[in-house]
Amino acid sequence: MSWDLLPAVLVTAILTSAFTLGGAFLVIRFWLWRVLERELDDRLLEAEKDFREELEKTAEELIPEFRKELSEGFQESAEELLPDFRKEVSEGFEEAARELLPEFRSELKEAFEESARELLPEFRSEVQEGFEEGAARVLPEFRKEVKGGFEDAMISAAGGELVDRTAQKVATQGSRFVASGLNLIFGKPGQRKDERK
Repeated sequence: MSWDLLPAVLVTAILTSAFTLGGAFLVIRFWLWRVLERELDDRLLEAEKDFREELEKTAEELIPEFRKELSEGFQESAEELLPDFRKEVSEGFEEAARELLPEFRSELKEAFEESARELLPEFRSEVQEGFEEGAARVLPEFRKEVKGGFEDAMISAAGGELVDRTAQKVATQGSRFVASGLNLIFGKPGQRKDERK
């Protein structure tokens, strides 16, 4: 072999190596790379699907146990915290009541007084009307009894004809006087209350 051919062989070897590497790069980049990406995507999708199925299966197995443990833990916590919670609620309610009770009493008193002021004239009017109606029903009979009792007492107390006449006049005048006094106070029998005023 000659030394003159050596540079040509070297250049040929370098060019061949460069073209081989370039060709390999192009094959890898444009064909093998896509194949590998598709294969990787397919395997990732399959792995994700398997993972989800396994996760769902595990969740189905663990959820009842988790719920049971959670429920038991909640009950234990509730048993421990419930007395303190009740105490705090009770204390808070009592404190709020102490703060709000004077104001509530004041508002209630004001409302009661206002209602009383509004209703008092009507109440007085109804009581007065009831009293007047009752008096109008009872007064004539009362007058008769008083008059009869007074006359009987005067007649029985006095003796003799002269005393009888004098007593009769006095009794008549006295009963008229009492009757006129009662008429002035209560009005004449049968007279309506609006005529008396």
